[in-house]
Amino acid sequence: MGTLRLLGDSIIEHHNEKDRKGPYRFYPAILISAWASFEAFVRIYSEVFVKTALSLPAAVQSALLEKEEQLDKRGNVQIGRKPRSLLDRYWLLLKYAYGLEFDRGGRIWQMGDAALKKRNALVHYEIVDLPSVMATELWGHLEAILLLLIGPSAQIGRSVMPSQYELHGMLDSLHPLIEEFEECPRHKGWPMKITGVCFPCPFQGVDESKFPNKGH
Repeated sequence: MGTLRLLGDSIIEHHNEKDRKGPYRFYPAILISAWASFEAFVRIYSEVFVKTALSLPAAVQSALLEKEEQLDKRGNVQIGRKPRSLLDRYWLLLKYAYGLEFDRGGRIWQMGDAALKKRNALVHYEIVDLPSVMATELWGHLEAILLLLIGPSAQIGRSVMPSQYELHGMLDSLHPLIEEFEECPRHKGWPMKITGVCFPCPFQGVDESKFPNKGH
């Protein structure tokens, strides 16, 4: 809900701005927050499912909880963390907790995967691509995340997550208010000097014959 409120704030802020392009301000935070919320749901419901399931293979429990048992040098069992893909964990949760093998090749899953890739490009920052986010693109990614919940719910006949339809209704009500705007790195599109670029390089052992120090 907080993510959608921030989306509303961005719509108000960018309303009627003459320049329809600006530096990162709202959009990366909105998308990252949405995925953080989705991951929190997957993690919490995985924990609850493992605790309440009558019987569940140990391998499935470990995968859902991102845990792995290992033996130390003294032969004692140690529980370590083994990170797994968010969507892989969600698919396993759907399979074992809801009895649904959701189609990962279908449109809904592929939309969700594309939204996650955009999130990763921002979080892990694709330097070469200088990722930008358009307002309509952002809205589509937020809907894709909610459809990852609603699509499976439609197939099994019960809600995967409470309030999912309320959230989608709020997102849908914001759609007519969207005015196209692009948030991107401030320097994207700037002409680069052919003679060279000045950049901070606070390292020791720099090859000054290739990268001369211009001083402080």
